[in-house]
Amino acid sequence: MADEANETKPSDAATTAEQLVRKLNDGEVTLDAIDIAQLRGLSDEELRKLLGLAQDASRYLDLARRTQAEFDNYQKRAEKQRQDEAKYAIVPLVRELVGSVDNLARARASAEKNKDFEPLFKGVEMTHQSLLQSLAKFGAQPIDAKGEAFNPECHEAVMTGSDPSQADGVVLDCFEQGWRLKDRVIRAAKVRVNKLEEAVGEPKAKSNEDNAAESGK
Repeated sequence: MADEANETKPSDAATTAEQLVRKLNDGEVTLDAIDIAQLRGLSDEELRKLLGLAQDASRYLDLARRTQAEFDNYQKRAEKQRQDEAKYAIVPLVRELVGSVDNLARARASAEKNKDFEPLFKGVEMTHQSLLQSLAKFGAQPIDAKGEAFNPECHEAVMTGSDPSQADGVVLDCFEQGWRLKDRVIRAAKVRVNKLEEAVGEPKAKSNEDNAAESGK
């Protein structure tokens, strides 16, 4: 008796199919909420309509996902741009200040050579160190150059030299100190780079012709 009660009559199936299609059209139900039993009794036309709705839903879902992904990427780019603008807003000021650091360093070097300028040297030295400390508070640091391996990201080669006592590619002299603000180079160091002649200290490999000539002697 229970099986008879649960058995779906053809007319009931047709009614259910019509209601299902109407609800799908009206957006009252979604395809993933449909039970397989509800598909019984659907005509070929109704099944084709359901298939079309399923394909449309898949396309719309894919479009929605791609749109959401693009929007998420846009938000990330916008946030990074905002952070960078805040992070490097003082770049113009730092560039101006490092010019003053250069002038103080030159004045200190000149005063240091003459004992008569010792009071002046001490004053310049204090001012120089104070300015360096102030720049450091904002994340500005000088770039090491002399004795370091040449790095095109933070060094600008303006001259080359040849010093056999140093490795090839080592910075021999720094003419103008470089500066970095946090993780960005705001001024590359102007340097002279060691460039050794090829084959210095390395014997030239003999060719087959040379070996043959020596064997014939």
